[in-house]
Amino acid sequence: MRKFEILFITFLILGLFKTYSQDIKEIDSILKLEKLEYFEKELRVYVFQSLRSNNKLYRIFKNKESQWKLEKYFIYAEIESINYFDENGSLKTYKTDKFSKINVMPANNFEKEWLELLATNILKLPDFYEYKYKLSEKEIKMENGKYELFDKIIEITDGDTYLIKIKNENESNELIVHEPLSYFKLYPHVDELEYLSTFLNKINKLFHPKN
Repeated sequence: MRKFEILFITFLILGLFKTYSQDIKEIDSILKLEKLEYFEKELRVYVFQSLRSNNKLYRIFKNKESQWKLEKYFIYAEIESINYFDENGSLKTYKTDKFSKINVMPANNFEKEWLELLATNILKLPDFYEYKYKLSEKEIKMENGKYELFDKIIEITDGDTYLIKIKNENESNELIVHEPLSYFKLYPHVDELEYLSTFLNKINKLFHPKN
């Protein structure tokens, strides 16, 4: 009988077992994206931050005018109410926005940048739990007078969870993964984590070109 031995737990992991579809609907509703169909070439990377109350969305798309657009959104969990007095001395209340948006200037040769994103196999990569078995180390132990086979797995339970949606003409993919960069440091031999690491590093450079 195979058993699992968890080596590191900070709290019960729920991130990859829960469905983020409701969160996505709420975010798209706030950003007024819920009724917009995906362009023929479009990427959305939702980032759910477990240690922070705010989430992020990176959006790349080629519009109907064949113009590439890069948009970064910050979605705030709490809306602050600020009281102030206007010029007439009347007490007013101002509520902060639910989100902020930053438009990033794409590179002149962005078609090449898009192809480099596709080269990471992002259209083919599966969800994290479909290849999580590659992260386990086998160990045989004596338990209750007989040998048992254990899978030793390191769990990273805090950090960021990514939900990635991409469409490239007739191809599309959707996947969810938790802390792929941290897992890649622990398991550099896993191809899927290497592709995801390359993909996310590329996203970071596109949206933060001066870093």
